[in-house]
Amino acid sequence: MGLAGFGAPVENIDALGWFFTAIGFGTWETTVPSHYPTEAALTPTKFRGSSLLHSFNGVEGVLASRGAVSLDLTGTLHHGNTSAFSPQRSGIYALRHAHCHQSAHCGVMSGILYKVLRPRCVMEEAIQAFAFFWLAGFLLVAGSTLALLSKDPRWRRSGAWGASIGLVSLLATPWTLSFSSSSAFGHLLGSLLGPGVLLAVGFYLIAFSGPVPVGRLSRADRYLGATMVVVAVVWLEGMHWWTFTPTYPESVNKYWLIFWPTFLLFTLSFASTAYVLIGIVSQGRRQERAFSLLLAVFILLLLGLSLSFDGSNVSKATFGRQLILAGADLFGLVVGAALAVLTFAVILYVYESQQVPPAVLAPPTTDQLNHASKVIAANVSGGETSEE
Repeated sequence: MGLAGFGAPVENIDALGWFFTAIGFGTWETTVPSHYPTEAALTPTKFRGSSLLHSFNGVEGVLASRGAVSLDLTGTLHHGNTSAFSPQRSGIYALRHAHCHQSAHCGVMSGILYKVLRPRCVMEEAIQAFAFFWLAGFLLVAGSTLALLSKDPRWRRSGAWGASIGLVSLLATPWTLSFSSSSAFGHLLGSLLGPGVLLAVGFYLIAFSGPVPVGRLSRADRYLGATMVVVAVVWLEGMHWWTFTPTYPESVNKYWLIFWPTFLLFTLSFASTAYVLIGIVSQGRRQERAFSLLLAVFILLLLGLSLSFDGSNVSKATFGRQLILAGADLFGLVVGAALAVLTFAVILYVYESQQVPPAVLAPPTTDQLNHASKVIAANVSGGETSEE
């Protein structure tokens, strides 16, 4: 809170209460007009204590003008450092901090105090969102591409460092971008970090402990990989059925509601397609085909249970709606991919049909054939010579 022209902070306003008398408040004043007609009139003495100020959580400006005090923005006042503790119950998150300073200047028009907010905070938020979210996402995608596809070791190392920086920046968005709804995506990444690593390492151990030509792992690694996959699946199921559902900030993370049904449908589609393709193009892969069938049946069972019973934080109705939306997304993805392939094929056909066919050469003449025979006979040894 500040006095116009004096700039007294909240901590000093009680000690500077005598300024009211100095700037025109006398004992003859009984009330002070309020800013809104519905608010009760206030006496000048009520402004001398700090209890009123703290009840407002900070008042932006006070203007003394010919024996009257006007308040501004008593509903949405200045917010300085704020911190909110909300248990997320999953992943790596437990404490969020929100920090934002607003800057404003006050003026007088027709004896009424007005306040103009400067766009500094808005610009800072936009810059922070670009640096910590969009730029971090670009670093993650571009760095991963370089690390996996580049043949130059220097580019691979640079890509790995860029991807690591981008991933860490995205995981930190619940603290760095707590004012933005995009931070919920970073929160989901942090919540899925544990089971994601277990699934990736577990499937790696399972795949390279099977019938691979080189670098085959031991049977113990295969058992370890299977255990890690089981733990990851139980972890993910616990996010739906038990109390550690990804929650941000005080409700279920909206991206989790999108991710989980989409993940189940995608896994079901992948397992079903693998079962059919292995039976068509492969031979002697009965174990892999049986695993694909078992995985598809397991996902169908999970979908049926989720549609029949409520989870700890996600109801069956909510899951059903998100499942329909996820199905529409996957269907649109398949249709879009098919249309893209069809369009590419049509473009190739049209291009090839417009090309001029190459000229057809005339058959060789008798003179050309005789000349060719002489050249061949001159360069081929043996002839009628006996091998004896």
